[in-house]
Amino acid sequence: MPKKVEWTKEEDEFLIENYHKMTLRELSAHLNKPTPTVDRRAKDVLHLGSKARIDAITDEEKKFVKSNWETMTITELAKELGVSRNRVNSISEILKKEGVIKLKYRRSEIVRLKLIPAKLKDIKDFILEIENFNEADMYDIADEVEAILEVIKERLQEGIE
Repeated sequence: MPKKVEWTKEEDEFLIENYHKMTLRELSAHLNKPTPTVDRRAKDVLHLGSKARIDAITDEEKKFVKSNWETMTITELAKELGVSRNRVNSISEILKKEGVIKLKYRRSEIVRLKLIPAKLKDIKDFILEIENFNEADMYDIADEVEAILEVIKERLQEGIE
């Protein structure tokens, strides 16, 4: 049987004060207790059900995330709100379910997409530097570029609909 973890009044107060401001991992490290133990204790002292983080979300938090979703990263949103990244993720999940925000790409994919113009320029420069491409190679390259353009057009259409 697992050893019962003792809690002091100060630890409970810290947990109550910081539960929605810090991640469970951060709380666990600060309190020097295992993460599952901290999570169980939080639910006990805060009288929370399984939707603890979602139930406590305020309209102001939802409004802020909605207004800044396209221009700020999750880390920036969390810092500005003074909450954990997990809390911002919970808020965004609610907003997505409500149809208020839409996320087609993960933020990392958007960053990669922003690099495409530079990569295309590199490809163009590469092609221009090579003088002895044969005709078959040029057609192969043209076919690949056409295939990429078709995917881009399809994605644009999906976004418009």
